[in-house]
Amino acid sequence: MPVIRQMARKSRADEARVRDDIARLPQLLDHVDALIADGTIGAEEPNAADFQILASVGVLRAFADLGRVVRGRPCEAAAGRLYPDWPAIPGGLPHT
Repeated sequence: MPVIRQMARKSRADEARVRDDIARLPQLLDHVDALIADGTIGAEEPNAADFQILASVGVLRAFADLGRVVRGRPCEAAAGRLYPDWPAIPGGLPHT
């Protein structure tokens, strides 16, 4: 926990910012899904953007509190192909 608290302070992750970021997730994931639909990411041969963007989606889907936001989207499937065994991250985010 001390490391997590330090990282939260460095990134200015107070409760208001976390709530705002969580509220924006569906819009951001819509953009990722659009990138998949137009072939920018998610192709059979991954590119640098795949690894960058879909790693973030992989983390989101692993969070107990956020997996529901990613579930069923094209980006969930694409992230699962690159990162099939991401360990689960227990809940603990503020309820929205």
